[in-house]
Amino acid sequence: MAAGDHHPGPIIAFLATALIGAAVVLGLWTPVAGALAALVNLTDALSLGLRSAPFSEQSAPIGILLVLVSLALIMLGPGAFSADARLFGQREIVIPELPPDADA
Repeated sequence: MAAGDHHPGPIIAFLATALIGAAVVLGLWTPVAGALAALVNLTDALSLGLRSAPFSEQSAPIGILLVLVSLALIMLGPGAFSADARLFGQREIVIPELPPDADA
């Protein structure tokens, strides 16, 4: 590389992470944003685990924790005050009652 050349990878990664974070905070396209966050966190955790840089042993478990939080976000969905709830309505989970003769 020449002296003036720079690699746009970190800039693109930062912008992608900022957009995903903004979507999660606003509650916009929550399942998609959560899946992208899980993917980004997983690749980050795997790359930290493969590096020989200092503190990588402590950073990889944090990345795995972020992956699990992102997966929980996908399963839980948007909150009551999210953009998704405003656009598509709140999701309601209905638990059916057991019949009276079911003695489990």
